Amino acid sequence: MRLRHMIGSFLLFSIIIMAGEVSSEKLEYEELKVDLGEVVSVSNSQIWLEGDILVDGSLSIENTHINVNRSLDMTISELRVNSTGSLNISNCTISTSNNDNFSYSMFTIVSDSGFLNITNTDIDYSMIWLVGGEANIVNSSMDGHNIVNYGIFSEDTSLNMDNVSVTNYSLGLRSIGAVPVQNQVIFSNCTNWMTQEWWVNFTAIDTSTNSTVAGFQVRQWDVDNTMLGTWNWAKEYEIDSAGQRIDYVATFSAFAIFGLAHVDDTWSQSITDNTELVRYFNLNISQIKYKSAEVYVSGEAWIPGEAASKWSEINVYVTIENPTDYNFSYLFLDMYINNNTGFARDSISLPPKSEIIGNISWQASFEGAMPLRITTDLGLSSSSDEDSSSISLMRFVQVGGQTEEEKDSGALVGLFSIFLILAICSYVIYSGMEEVEEELDNDSTITEGNADVRESFEEPDKSIAAIPENSEDSESGDLESDEEE
Repeated sequence: MRLRHMIGSFLLFSIIIMAGEVSSEKLEYEELKVDLGEVVSVSNSQIWLEGDILVDGSLSIENTHINVNRSLDMTISELRVNSTGSLNISNCTISTSNNDNFSYSMFTIVSDSGFLNITNTDIDYSMIWLVGGEANIVNSSMDGHNIVNYGIFSEDTSLNMDNVSVTNYSLGLRSIGAVPVQNQVIFSNCTNWMTQEWWVNFTAIDTSTNSTVAGFQVRQWDVDNTMLGTWNWAKEYEIDSAGQRIDYVATFSAFAIFGLAHVDDTWSQSITDNTELVRYFNLNISQIKYKSAEVYVSGEAWIPGEAASKWSEINVYVTIENPTDYNFSYLFLDMYINNNTGFARDSISLPPKSEIIGNISWQASFEGAMPLRITTDLGLSSSSDEDSSSISLMRFVQVGGQTEEEKDSGALVGLFSIFLILAICSYVIYSGMEEVEEELDNDSTITEGNADVRESFEEPDKSIAAIPENSEDSESGDLESDEEE
């Protein structure tokens, strides 16, 4: 009887040992690969993984401990499910090996548009990276052991989480492009529990042609005005370590260079879904123009028709209208005189949707009636034969005397006037001389007549002259003679 008990105990012990050996079968892989169309099942085993698990077919792992060790080359192993594959992990533990010589090494469970199902499994020193496809995590736990990493990164994935514990991660769950279904998900000792983010796409449209415009660089900015690493996804909200939800307003900027001009746009908006960012710009270069111009001479407003003195300072104040979204940091005003350049140049800046006044001056160094043309090259032409990006304005100014032709014409007119004056003077002089001669002739006739008259009167004068000076004696003598007679 005693011998029979001893034999029975020995057989039972042998069966237990054999069962234990079967349940703890050790499988070592440098790489476990399940090709498309293959169906592989592993259960009641220990998997020692030095490389990756790549699944294009169907792989099921049950009641198994998976040991990952990549500490020798410090790389990260992957349990990867590709788009044609499916991976079922049930009642397992997954961790990394450790001994006195090697430290823990991270590994990643990746689903690239495949199907991933994890149930009743404890995962240490790992993260789950989901891109597309479908994933279920049920009755499981994850512990990141305070290594800086995500717990779960879900991008455009149909993710369902039920009764899941996420512990000791810098960010427990980061979701982009889709909302995960969460039921009894517990985050503990995580810097942030989760973030919900959305994809954004940028399109620029020219309102003048209603067509898209390429060449814009888009940036996203944090609340402290530091540039974020990427712009094509934006955060809707985050849940912090205390479980408080914080909503975000995203800030973007768009920048493009067009020759001498650039377009700069900044705006903010809440992103609550995958969003198309459409921004409209007026890029019609033909709308930029000179609106008006005023000419000043030596500080005084010039009146058309008046002549400016030589060496005076001529200033042209031009008003440039820019209703577009082009922003010019600098432009040149060039003055052409008689269609010759190089006389004056000045620089201006031209902001978008604005009017500015530019001033260009020239010291009048020569005389004459001349055109002043002010030209600005906007520097946006796509071809050297085009002049669509150049604007100009013309003014005519008289400086000093007349032009050479006008001087010659004036000289001829002056000579003719002088000749006419001389002719008139000659005529007047000639006419005067004839009148003088007639007067002289008349005078000579009168003189002759007067001479005869004088002669007739001169004889009595002579008799009178013979009379003695003592008239009394004469009279007495006459009286005496009369008496004697």
